[in-house]
Amino acid sequence: MPKGEYRLERKYWILIPLLSLVLSIVGTIDMAFCNITSLGLMCHFTWGIFARTTALPIAPVFLLLLMYPLSKFRRISIPALVSVYIIGLVMSYYGFQDMVTFALHPVAHVMPLLYSPPNLREIMESWWWMPPYDVVKQIIPGGVPVNWEAWAPCILFWTLYMYTFMFFTSSLMLLLRRRWIDIEMIPFPHVLATYGTLRLVQAENSKRRRVLPYIIGFIIGVVIEVQILLTYLLPWWPDIFGYKVNTTPVGCVCLPAEDPLMQTIIHWGRFTKDPLAHAILYLAPLDVLFSFSFFTFLMIALDQVAYYMGFHTGILQTGGGCRAIYDTALYWTPPFYWAYISLGGIVAIAIMVMWHSRSYIAETLKAAIQGIPSDGEVFSYRTIYLLILVSAIMMIIYQCFSGVTVAIALVCLLVTIIHSITDTYSLGITGCPFVHEKAVWMSWPLRIIWPSPPSDYSTEWFMAHAFIVCGWNVVPNGPVNGAHTTMSVLKMSQLTRTNVRDSFLLLILSSVIAIPVMLCARVWIYYLLGTSRVTVWGTCSMEYMWDSSIERYAFGGPSSTVFGVMAVGGLITAVLSLLRARFIWWPLHPLGFAMAPSVGIAWWGSWNAFVFAWVAKWITLKVGGSKLYENYGVPFVAGFLGGLALVNVLAHPIGVIRFFIPF
Repeated sequence: MPKGEYRLERKYWILIPLLSLVLSIVGTIDMAFCNITSLGLMCHFTWGIFARTTALPIAPVFLLLLMYPLSKFRRISIPALVSVYIIGLVMSYYGFQDMVTFALHPVAHVMPLLYSPPNLREIMESWWWMPPYDVVKQIIPGGVPVNWEAWAPCILFWTLYMYTFMFFTSSLMLLLRRRWIDIEMIPFPHVLATYGTLRLVQAENSKRRRVLPYIIGFIIGVVIEVQILLTYLLPWWPDIFGYKVNTTPVGCVCLPAEDPLMQTIIHWGRFTKDPLAHAILYLAPLDVLFSFSFFTFLMIALDQVAYYMGFHTGILQTGGGCRAIYDTALYWTPPFYWAYISLGGIVAIAIMVMWHSRSYIAETLKAAIQGIPSDGEVFSYRTIYLLILVSAIMMIIYQCFSGVTVAIALVCLLVTIIHSITDTYSLGITGCPFVHEKAVWMSWPLRIIWPSPPSDYSTEWFMAHAFIVCGWNVVPNGPVNGAHTTMSVLKMSQLTRTNVRDSFLLLILSSVIAIPVMLCARVWIYYLLGTSRVTVWGTCSMEYMWDSSIERYAFGGPSSTVFGVMAVGGLITAVLSLLRARFIWWPLHPLGFAMAPSVGIAWWGSWNAFVFAWVAKWITLKVGGSKLYENYGVPFVAGFLGGLALVNVLAHPIGVIRFFIPF
């Protein structure tokens, strides 16, 4: 053990599993009540994953804030604070999640049984984990005892789904830990901002000048979030930020077709008011922010030229949402097929990350073969490679057990590797995990199996979409949870000098407990309150639930077009990566190129947050250099996140009170 490293004592091995169990139940009940009282309280004010752009876990921040009053009476140790962080991280990704995933696992996955035509219902009823039709029907009105015997296979199926993806992607991140954290020093803005709150609890060790920026950011975060909260709670409250005008609860503005800018600029339609996105992206490297902004403005210009050349006819009659991801979207229509350009970039980022790490990978393989000890790692490299192999086999077996072929399971394994590397890398660099959104583009791997759309639906078709398409719709849906939580915990361990093995094992233990408890609690709460009162996904036919419509698949274009455009995007990304590695002055970052045309960022309207962060950080570095940024900029963002988290803590009890006493 390195000198001065903190160990997580035996008491934390008891405390963390216990709190994981309790908070999974409490969080489920809270989310259900807030769901009923206000969509704004359910979407914007969360204890789980905040919004879409940053997908930032809120629970670790507010749990650390709860430690602050206690620290005035008794010193709280670093291991205790890291334990609180681990619990919060697991609760955000598995216990509380966000509105989409709360209303998805496991209840929403069975709801289409009630709304699908007979031919699709027959397919669904053949699945070993699907509850009977009459049992599922009971959940609509609620108020009846849970039929646990009928729901047990469903709970088991989705527990194994979470477990297999978690263990595989976690093992993959263990291999990359030293490369990303110790060598490349990837910042991980989420962790860095949360670490600011952890340091506040230890304020006696900080100089006042470093605490003051945190406090200022904290106050501003509280003021902004309270204003948004009161806008949702009180109809008469002045809507200063315009959240009641063309704005979703997560802050995305979708402009109507008749808006003057919509009638002037072809590549327009959506932008974000999400305050956290503007703050967290400020912590991203300046070159990535500049590159994203450069390629975004280039896309705007090119689409304008394309329109005058005869493309995108009728686009001026569509609103912002349709220009982003629907039938007339700019992102998968000629001449540029932006979404497929981005997909090529996503694949290339993963490949180039591994290419630039080739000597590192060779070193770890040599250590694994020769049994050389790996100081500072969670396990030896031999154990890590063994974990990757075993967890990959278990994931393939699980998916085959669900009804897909080995070929589909292997494609899913490949996609999980590629997407997890790029998404977690982007999370670590920018604070924006962008490899998400199920609409059309995420079905690209299935074209390896089905170059042309199939003639009819089947179990293989549906389950392939469940794992590869629906699974990557939003961050906490399951496939990437293990990668995100593992790297976040490993980064926090580095910042706090906590033993990485202790932290990782406690993360796994907490997750293993929280996942089945969360699934059981959701079945219970829906039976208690009914889907007629609590929002639930899945009130549609099965082909729409997992975005598995054959017509939708065909709409994406011929496979030759998809893979051809992806190859172009991948080639550009690879060239940018090589230029950046060769020339230190090269200004364009390949990650910025891959992110700019991505469907997720288009759907969230996040582009303006990147541009704002680029301008703000450029001014900061120009005026005061890295000293101003590190001593004032970073603590300010940490405080802003803390203020936002505090209002989230207060908003949910208000939502629960509102359930019992409407106001």
